[in-house]
Amino acid sequence: MRIVVLGAGITGLSAAWKLAEAGNEVTVVEKNKQVGGLSASFKYKDYTLDYGPHKIYTQIIPVLDEIKKLLGEDLLAHPKKCSVRLKGKNLDYPVRVGQVLTKLSPSVTIPCGFSFLSSLVSKKPDASYEDYIKNRFGAATYELVFRDLAEKVWGNPKELDAALAKARLSAPGMMELLKRSLLGDKGKEEIHAKTFYYPKKGMQQLGDKMKEKIENSKGRVLFDLKPTKLETKENRITEVKFSYGALPTDYVVSTISLEEVPSLLGLERAVPAASQLTYRSLILLYVVVKRPRIFEESFIFYPEKEFLFNRLSEQKAFSEETIPKDKTVLCAEITCSPEDALFHMNDADLFERALLGMNKAFGLKREEVEEYFTRRSESVYPVYSKGF
Repeated sequence: MRIVVLGAGITGLSAAWKLAEAGNEVTVVEKNKQVGGLSASFKYKDYTLDYGPHKIYTQIIPVLDEIKKLLGEDLLAHPKKCSVRLKGKNLDYPVRVGQVLTKLSPSVTIPCGFSFLSSLVSKKPDASYEDYIKNRFGAATYELVFRDLAEKVWGNPKELDAALAKARLSAPGMMELLKRSLLGDKGKEEIHAKTFYYPKKGMQQLGDKMKEKIENSKGRVLFDLKPTKLETKENRITEVKFSYGALPTDYVVSTISLEEVPSLLGLERAVPAASQLTYRSLILLYVVVKRPRIFEESFIFYPEKEFLFNRLSEQKAFSEETIPKDKTVLCAEITCSPEDALFHMNDADLFERALLGMNKAFGLKREEVEEYFTRRSESVYPVYSKGF
C-alpha cells in the first residue's frame, strides 16, 4: 500500500518505520527541516540541547526492546531523580508522604491531613481539574502542590476539565500513596519511572535513527512540505496535495495538530469546533553556567508563583556527551498563552526575572552566567478546557 504520514515527530516516525518494514510504500512529510518534532535537539556552539527535558520510559517491554535495538550502546540508563520545591524545601517527585511529614512544618502538614479526611466525607462531582484533585488529596494539599503548577502550565484549574488531571497525574490519590508508603508496591504497576533511558547524543538521535530505518526499508522522509488539501473520493483519501505537486496515496496517517485536519479534508462544519481547541505556549530559556553541574536531579518543579519558571532541567543530567566538561546548561521552562506579554518579552528582561528565582533556589550569581538565549513555540500544551 502507498501510505503518507503527516508529521515527522516521534509518533509519525515510529508509525512510518513499522509500516515501511512491513513492505508498504511509505512517505513521511514534515513542514520543518529536521525530524523529531517537539522531541528534537539543536546545536548551539559546543552544546547539543533538547527542546526541554525528555526521557524514554515505557512499561511495555516489547517497545523498550525495540528502542534498545535501535540505539544499541548509545542508549543510556539513568536512575530517575526529580524533585519539587515547596516552602523552601526540595522534596522527591512524585511526592512521598513520609518525606512531606519530616521535611515540612506541622503548620503545613496538619491542615493537609484534616482536609484529606474532610474530602472523604464531602466529595463534589469531578467537574473540573480542581474538583478532581481536591476529591483525592484534599483542599490543602491541592493548594500546596497542584494548584499553582497547573495554573502556570495550563491556566485556571477551575476552568480545566477533570480529564486533564486524570491523564497527567501518576498518583491515583492520597489513599493509594499512603498504602504504598506503608506497604510498598507489592507487585503493583509503577506509578513513576525508577529508571529512564536517553540517547547518548541527545534526543535527536532517536528520531534520526528512526529516519534511517524508514529509508533502509525504501521509505522516504521529505522536508519543507506542508499539506494544503487531502483529496477524497468515495470517503477515501486518494491524494495529498501541497502548494506545488501532490502525492497519490491509499492511506494517510496524520500526526499533525488536530485543528489543521478538518480544513484539509474540507469538513467545513468541523472547522469552527477545531478552531476552539487552544494551546499554551512555551518559552525555553537556556542559561550557560560556568560550573560543571548545579544540582543532582534531572529536573526540579517550581510550582510556587514566586518563581517565573515551572521547571528547571540540566542537559548534562541526561547525557554528559552533550555539554563541555567545565560548563553546564540550565533550561528554564516558562509557560503562558501565546497572546501574553510574557511570550513577547525580550530575552534580557526574561533572564533578569528568571535569575531572581535561580538565585533563591541554588544561589546562582550573574557573574557565573556566560550567556543565555531562548527558543519559543506557540502551540505546545493542549488546554483541556471544560467541554473540550
